Amino acid sequence: MCYNENFFYMTTNLRKALQKHIYGFICDCKACDTSNDFSRISDERRTLIGHLYFRLAGMTKPDFDLPGAEEAETNSTMPLIGRIAAHPHGPLAVWSDEAVEHQIGLAELLREEGLLGLSVADHYNGAARSLCEQLVEYARCGRPPQRNTFHQILKWKRLALTIMATYKTHGSPMLQAYHYDLSIVEYCVETIRRK
Repeated sequence: MCYNENFFYMTTNLRKALQKHIYGFICDCKACDTSNDFSRISDERRTLIGHLYFRLAGMTKPDFDLPGAEEAETNSTMPLIGRIAAHPHGPLAVWSDEAVEHQIGLAELLREEGLLGLSVADHYNGAARSLCEQLVEYARCGRPPQRNTFHQILKWKRLALTIMATYKTHGSPMLQAYHYDLSIVEYCVETIRRK
């Protein structure tokens, strides 16, 4: 269950505390049920999702453990504000291999967690966009692109479009923008391949 994208990177105890405080109930889905192994694995995945997400943005993951998730479950008046600080290395360069890996990693972890939706499409699209930026950067430096870059760009763009089509109606502006974006990428890739 996820009412809020901020829950994507929160562990079970913190999600439960926030659900109780914000929504007035505690979820008992398999990701929130602490009596099973899925919850433990879910917490590990969500922790990694948080680190990847905030690293991409050039921030550190919020410190929600004040006064602590266990206390939060019993103290509904606790301050629910996490501390976010700038990452000491700043945001990742959009064209870097690390940015591409983080985008794909985020999309895959969200899918494994069962958090399918527009965020997953956005991360696949972000990976394709990062690879496009990488091509531009390589061209500036006179470096040839990696052999499978074009294939990867099309793969991630098409996957993003497929996911987007699942959640948006046929005529939605966002879906049309994804279609248009893909057609431009396909045209550019085909043009470059012919040269």
